[in-house]
Amino acid sequence: MQFQTYTYRKETDPREAAKAFDAAMTMLHQAHAESRRLISGVRPPILDESGIVAAVAHLVNEQRRLKGPRIEFYSEVAFGRLTPILENAIYRIVQEGLANACQHSKSKKSWSSWYSKKIASASRFRIGNGF
Repeated sequence: MQFQTYTYRKETDPREAAKAFDAAMTMLHQAHAESRRLISGVRPPILDESGIVAAVAHLVNEQRRLKGPRIEFYSEVAFGRLTPILENAIYRIVQEGLANACQHSKSKKSWSSWYSKKIASASRFRIGNGF
């Protein structure tokens, strides 16, 4: 809408047109940043770039910035990259488990450990109140 205002006013009122254009650009930048934030929450770029272990470490680091339990993450996996579907599924499971643990726990500390011999892996969360 601001771009339409710009188009309509650029000949008759250049000052108002410039304000409308600036407002439109600000909104466009905000929409772009919000889109990237939402997409990153669905499938973070680090998952494609570096794999599941790096993506989970990034998720834990992001969670540390928020108020909540202190989170520690340990990983001793012996595999490289997994299929994208499997990496995405593991990421979603860990993301949901971490979110639930942080939301429902009254503990001040949380930890997650990963271990693997080949491709099968295990992850566990330990937080107070049954998590």
